[in-house]
Amino acid sequence: MRVQLRVRQIARSGEDGAVALLAALLSSLLLVVAAFTLDFGLAYTSKQQLQAATDAGALAAAQVYKGRTGPCAVLAVDPILKTQAQAAADSWAVQNRADTVGEPITVSCPTEGLTVTYSASGTTPVGLGQLAGVDSEIALARTAAATIGKNTAAIGGLRPWGICSGVATTSGEVVFVPMEDGSTTTEDSGTLCGSGAPPGGWWVMECTDQSNANGTTTEAVLSGCPESTYTPVPGQVTTNPTLLHSFLSIACPRRTANDTCLGSDPGNNFHNSSDAWQTLVGKTFTMPVVCGTPTCSQLQYVAQGNNATYAIHRLATVELCGFRLMPRSPSLYWPSTGPCATSNPRNYTSASVTNGAGLFLVVKGLTGGPTSDWSLEEYTALRLTK
Repeated sequence: MRVQLRVRQIARSGEDGAVALLAALLSSLLLVVAAFTLDFGLAYTSKQQLQAATDAGALAAAQVYKGRTGPCAVLAVDPILKTQAQAAADSWAVQNRADTVGEPITVSCPTEGLTVTYSASGTTPVGLGQLAGVDSEIALARTAAATIGKNTAAIGGLRPWGICSGVATTSGEVVFVPMEDGSTTTEDSGTLCGSGAPPGGWWVMECTDQSNANGTTTEAVLSGCPESTYTPVPGQVTTNPTLLHSFLSIACPRRTANDTCLGSDPGNNFHNSSDAWQTLVGKTFTMPVVCGTPTCSQLQYVAQGNNATYAIHRLATVELCGFRLMPRSPSLYWPSTGPCATSNPRNYTSASVTNGAGLFLVVKGLTGGPTSDWSLEEYTALRLTK
């Protein structure tokens, strides 16, 4: 009996050792699993935080382009806008996650609008996972894209009504554009455009191949020129006022009309187009810039009357705030939102014209290069697309 008991005790002792060994192995395995679970859970949370930071960066970058007008291909390569967008993306990304490292943004032009893509990276430290041979950090990278939808409603083509270069700026403020020697209490065509005056004293021009028959002025205001290839005169390399005036005059000789020159249209009574202008109040469209003081030594045009020709010095994207074409009444309303309402330090109203006629515009962009995209999109609806 004693021998038999001793054998059982020895067997039980062996089983206890095996259980202890198995428990130790299982404990190590569970510790590794727990380490991976904890570290990768933290990594997942960190990844979500990095995605939020990247999303914020993409939205902030796209915000720089919001409200801009013009062809997407032009905006996409604008170095100033891109620098501003990059700074905004990096700033907002870091605010959402301090260790975020942003990559250079890219700007593309899908059919639905303008898209800004932003990528960023970061790391997550590894704790217990190092026991299983995992590196001390896990590298993370995320990408986000924000698209601004374009609004092309009621834009149309070029309105062949000249803005003298003394008015056209990129300040984004409401400016006075004189017509037929028009003036306000502080400004007139002489101070803004120089002593030269366009034929007939007004600024209306003809679209290419358009006659000066009755009604064509109103039609041009309503719909713009049907052509889509107008460009500034190329090669304007000098800022010398006298030389630039001569250069533009040579580029557009007497009674020449093409994609860089517009003929004068003194045959129409522009006062009758006030109803047409009223439909454009608050809208964005394009007008030609003609060269006057201080950019040119005098208003640039060749010949007189129906033989006159203007050179297109620049193209301006504008928003119409109001107008008065005396003796007609001023425009019926002034936009209550947008730059017409917020960027009007001189407190212009459509009744501010004190003589002749004039428009009140916000010059939203100038271009000196060729363009064939006359939809002139305004980018407004911002959303994440990736």
